[in-house]
Formats: sequence, C-alpha cells, structure tokens
Amino acid sequence: MHDIAPYTYSPAGNVIVLADGPELLVYSAANDQGLWKAMAEDVLMGVGATEDQVLSVDATGKITAYRPVDGHQLFQVETDSSPITMTVSADGHCLILEASAICVVRPGADPLRVGWETPRAAAWGPDSASIGIGGADGTFAVVDPASGGAWGTQALGAPIRGVAWRPDGTWAVAHGQQISFVSSDGTEISSVLPVPGAVGEVAVSNDGAILAVMVDTQKVVLFELHGNAVVGEVTFQREVSHIQFGTKHWLGFGFDYGDANRLDVATGKVTRTQAHPGRAQNAWAMNASVNQALVRGGIANVAAAGVAIAQKGKPKADKPVQKKKRNLKAWYGVGFFLLAVIFVGCCGGGTLLAAIPTFWR
Repeated sequence: MHDIAPYTYSPAGNVIVLADGPELLVYSAANDQGLWKAMAEDVLMGVGATEDQVLSVDATGKITAYRPVDGHQLFQVETDSSPITMTVSADGHCLILEASAICVVRPGADPLRVGWETPRAAAWGPDSASIGIGGADGTFAVVDPASGGAWGTQALGAPIRGVAWRPDGTWAVAHGQQISFVSSDGTEISSVLPVPGAVGEVAVSNDGAILAVMVDTQKVVLFELHGNAVVGEVTFQREVSHIQFGTKHWLGFGFDYGDANRLDVATGKVTRTQAHPGRAQNAWAMNASVNQALVRGGIANVAAAGVAIAQKGKPKADKPVQKKKRNLKAWYGVGFFLLAVIFVGCCGGGTLLAAIPTFWR
C-alpha cells in the first residue's frame, strides 16, 4: 500500500478523491471534472469516501469529513495517531494504520488505538463488523473493530501488500507472488491464486466477479474469479499508487499529483480526471488489454451463482424415468392378472383356464 498519493473511488460511484501534499482534490465520477478542493493543515496521508461523506486524515492524525457535493466541512476528529494510511468502510468507519499500531474510529465512539506489529494493508468486512489487516512480517489477522482483538491469524510467509473483502465471504490477501483467500474469521486458507509477478494492492468488484491486483508498480492484472483465469492487464507509463473498484465494474487507478484513470472492465470504456482550475493537465500513456468476453462470462457466472449459464433454468430430465416407472407398473398389472387367472383355474375354474391362450400358459 503506497502512502505517497492517497486515492479512493467511492463504492457508490459518485466521487473520485485524491490528495497532493496538503491539498484535497475531489472529482465527479459522472464526468471526471473537479468538484471542489480543500487545503489541510498538514500533509494528507489517507482519504476515503462514502455516499454522503468525503474523509481525509493528515499527518497529525486529524480526520476531517466533508459533504461530497460541495466540500462543506461536516466534522473533525482528533485521533493523536501518526498515520501511514487510512482505509474507510462504505458506512464511514475509519481505520488508520501506523508504523506499529492501528487506530479504529467508529461513528459515535472514541478512537481506539491498539499496538500492532507493522500493519501495512487493511480492508473492512461487511457492515463494518470486521477488519482484515496484513503486516510487513507476513501475518494476516481478522480483527474485532470494537475491541481491537484478533479472531484468527495466518502466517503467510511474505510481506502483505494488499487486502480486500470478497462477497463470497473470504478475504483476498496479496503477498509474494500470490493471493491467498482466507476465511472470514481468519482461521483457515481456502485457496491460493498464483500471480505473474510481485503483488501490490488488490481490489475486488462489488459483485465479487473480478479481481484486480497491482504487479510491480506500473501494471495491474485482472482475474475473473469464477474460474480464477487471467482476463487482461492494464499498463501505464507512470507509477500507480492505488487501485479501487467503484460502482458496477468500473476500476479506478490513482497516481501522484492528483491524477486518476478509470476503466470499465466489462466494456473497455476509459476515462481520466480533468485538472482542477489552477493545476496543470498532465499527460500519460495507458494500455488496456482486456478480454471483455471472458470478463462478461465471469460476471454472468457469478450472477448465476456459479451454475453454468447453459444449464441455468434447464428442467431436470425426469420424464424418461417417469415413463419407465409407468411401463413397469403396466407389466406388474399384467403379471398380477395372470396369477389371478391361474389361481382361479387351479381352484376349479377349469373353463376359464381353458380359455387362456397356450402362449400365456
């Protein structure tokens, strides 16, 4: 996780937020135009966004919340922390990572600061009820945000560079040259996904269909998670600081100097932020090579809950079985009839027995 250029793309898809030194820059995700900007008292170390708040934290640990549409300041919280970065949940819970501590800031509660061994990457779980934290020492832990205590941990053997929550109930944890999928409570690893290169930050689309992972510093590799297949890559002629999915299948890329790109991985549409008034318009090259057919196939498979599309809704082949059962019932009936006839014949019904064709005797 980089600390040189804070960036976030709102999960609601309404704003793109970046920081350049102490300057907070907010863009509309509808047209990539600058909405407003604000100046903090110190260098900004992390940013976040919800549907109704834009949040930032500066080097002194002060969190400031703004209204997304116009930058009106809503509130400030002093945390007395020394942030490396910050991650924000969809409903406004904040987690500050420090060099050797974490600080949880929940609405309506006092900040909770807990000593922690080299935390470097983190993500919130569903409903802000859990936090996944990865350390420089290779340890991944799932944490209770109310107490700061760990429920379960995994020693993954390499520094953890990225953490993301998957809607299937697992954590995607990037370390070394792979991504480990860890259970919701951190007690077991369900599977491992090899990555072609040294991994960085990781992001998962809101529906869980597509995973993006930074490889080295200028490339992002895309996987569809139904079959864990590579479906494309995006390369840049500048260093990527952060990646994050917004609404639907729009993937955002943050850079330094307040710049960002977005890519709709399902359609191939690309946009970039326009410079705020008074700021220079920077130029850079982006190359996206994505197999949209495979991406849409992965999305459709997730939408079908993992059932092959050709089989979804197909009726079960039970008619031949029923027909076979009806045929058996018919033969049983014939057999019982013949036994009855033979019984009558043996018991004195000679005339009736004599009337039965020789074939059936």
